[in-house]
Amino acid sequence: MPGLPILLLDDDRDSTELMRRLLANAGFKGALKTAPDAASALRVIDEELAASAGPSIVIVDLSLPGMHGFDAVREIRLRLRDAFIAVMSASDNPDDIHAAFTVGADAYLEKFPSAGQLADIRRHLLERLSLPQHLRIVLKPGNQNRHFLR
Repeated sequence: MPGLPILLLDDDRDSTELMRRLLANAGFKGALKTAPDAASALRVIDEELAASAGPSIVIVDLSLPGMHGFDAVREIRLRLRDAFIAVMSASDNPDDIHAAFTVGADAYLEKFPSAGQLADIRRHLLERLSLPQHLRIVLKPGNQNRHFLR
């Protein structure tokens, strides 16, 4: 996997560290930045956009202090139109899953994603990156492995 920059939004340090290990074990080699809340994440994105380019992958926990995860995804999508945004939550409520896609998420993962789920996302990203921008394929949601890709 190319070294795509990753931004992880989660206010729980243990969760952040676990996700760091899971991503590394799944072959994600990009620089990982973390933010404990949406306001911090938006600052990181704005700083990176001013310097060059923002993160290519953003993982957002739904339960954030301050701004809710859905609102954070909406704001991130406005800034990073081409980024891959995954929502991560302990909830498997169909309304939450639908809302995540409605606000602009590309994937919905139950907390914590399995190696298979991360491998699916990695494979999807590789396929997406190999196509010209105007031909990029969007996957339909499915629940085969209890995760969803759009």
